[in-house]
Amino acid sequence: MAAAAAVTHPVCPVCHDRLSVPKILPCSHLVCRDCLVTWLENTDNPGSCPLCRVAVLSPASQNGQDSDLASQVDALPTDLATSVVLESESALRGGDVCGCCDDAEAASFCIQCSMKLCSPCVKLHGRFPSLQDHVMEKLNDLSAEPVPCVNHSQKPAELYCTSHEELICGLCAFSAHRSCPEVEKVGDVATVKREELKKHVEKLDQRRADVVEKMEQIDFQVQDGKEKFKAMKNETKGTFDDIYASLEAERQKLNSDIEEREAAFLA
Repeated sequence: MAAAAAVTHPVCPVCHDRLSVPKILPCSHLVCRDCLVTWLENTDNPGSCPLCRVAVLSPASQNGQDSDLASQVDALPTDLATSVVLESESALRGGDVCGCCDDAEAASFCIQCSMKLCSPCVKLHGRFPSLQDHVMEKLNDLSAEPVPCVNHSQKPAELYCTSHEELICGLCAFSAHRSCPEVEKVGDVATVKREELKKHVEKLDQRRADVVEKMEQIDFQVQDGKEKFKAMKNETKGTFDDIYASLEAERQKLNSDIEEREAAFLA
């Protein structure tokens, strides 16, 4: 897998932890969204960057005319590339447990879904037409490197174009895919695909349960039929045994009558 460009400022300068919803400031620094709100509410330098003190909010906000700092922060652009890189690293560093069935050891990683899968779930994954083009990588072959854009191998693929079913970077989104109706963050698409897959698995599990139940009903009917036929055979045998015994008794009685008459005739 091609290596992606290094991510600048992977740690938030406020909380000194991994970035969460990294906001891009006008000075190009990255800060966690919640950390930035907290910083702006408590800093002695209103509306400034935590690192370089460059103004990051509008003059109205700095003068107190707009008290809704959260809305101002939300209006700042989010660094989707960094978010996807951190999500990918988190997914790859997690336990090697299948993200679909949750009770088996994972063997592969779906690039599009950002999810680890065990061998049976990999086979199941490929049975759905909408998932057949997903790229599977062996966990042993993967590193924590981000997935590259299909057109720019040195850029991380932070977005997914549903119309073209391609992993793309921000540059592609604003150029070749600008007119596409559905270009979403990879993590959001992965979450939706993961839920869709779980629903498919649940439906298959229900169908399997229905088939097992029907097979059990058929087995019961077969066993019940066998017992009924056996009872009919026993009843038939008993009836014919009774008829045979009755005919045998009548034969012996007739023979006795014939012998008595024969003895009287010869006397």
